[in-house]
Amino acid sequence: MTLKLIYHTPESISGDFSPFDVTILQISEGQEVWIACPYLNLAYLQRIIDRGKSWRLITDIEEWLAIHSHTGRLAIQEFVAQNHDRIHHARDLHAKIIIAGERALVGSANFTEKGITNRIEMSLLLEQEPQVEELRDWFAALWEQSATIDTDELQIYITDMQLHSPVENKPKRRLTSRVLPIQSRLQPVTPPPYTSNHLIERVKLAPTREWINTYFDLMKLLIDATGLKSDDPRLVTSIPTTPYFLPVSVNNRYALGARQINKTFLVAIIYGSEFEALPELQTKVVYYERFNPLFRSEKIDTPFFIGFQDANIILQSKEIQKNWIDTTLLEMERA
Repeated sequence: MTLKLIYHTPESISGDFSPFDVTILQISEGQEVWIACPYLNLAYLQRIIDRGKSWRLITDIEEWLAIHSHTGRLAIQEFVAQNHDRIHHARDLHAKIIIAGERALVGSANFTEKGITNRIEMSLLLEQEPQVEELRDWFAALWEQSATIDTDELQIYITDMQLHSPVENKPKRRLTSRVLPIQSRLQPVTPPPYTSNHLIERVKLAPTREWINTYFDLMKLLIDATGLKSDDPRLVTSIPTTPYFLPVSVNNRYALGARQINKTFLVAIIYGSEFEALPELQTKVVYYERFNPLFRSEKIDTPFFIGFQDANIILQSKEIQKNWIDTTLLEMERA
């Protein structure tokens, strides 16, 4: 009983044999091969079924046709007609599975040459595992639910595809599928507390009354220093649907904000690019990130957003306050 991850190695990336192809050929040899996949090309499909003693295929024929040119679609039509009883159509199938004997390969890779040799994919090989029998039961049940495709209907569908542009890709006509559509729903979850858009509810998240009073002191200091009025579009205070606590933005960058990390509230301020040359300040900071350039002509020396575990560090340091305010004033004039 083994489980093995299949992915590209440095050797296969550099031109060696694809681990996906090696595994597929090994498990298919002399076996009854059951394949479930919506995206295939005939050459690689033939490579698989030539190894086995028999085969079945469940696919979403609409999706299979959609990735091919008209010439490729005609070849698929002929292949389906020649192997009519071995191919079932299941609309909305998205699984990529090969079951062969006591082994099965499950993963992201499509059974096309490009999918097997040129894409970053991951698959799991199961060998003599109870899940192989479970996969076999799943395939057998889906085989019973689905059905072969009517060749006349397939001909009409392919003709309709010619009349549509590549953007539309598929005709409005749908191929008949007996498989019931999936109509599952998301399990209800308790929303995180920061999804509330009410100011009072957001303020309640503050750890203490002292903390929120200190934070509002910082907010007042910032707004007074900038002189920005409530109708100035450069100034935005918000209740975002993120863990940030009542941030203040100036010209689309946070100038003040707070967030909870590991149950601790951190207060963060905008700070000039000289932060990276101030090791003493860096020892007081518990969180930082650098702002990305907001437009092409902006230089790479963008400001930082630095966080402190204690907001009083900001209030008690004139040097930190000065850089914070000066950087904010620069943001006001930036654009």
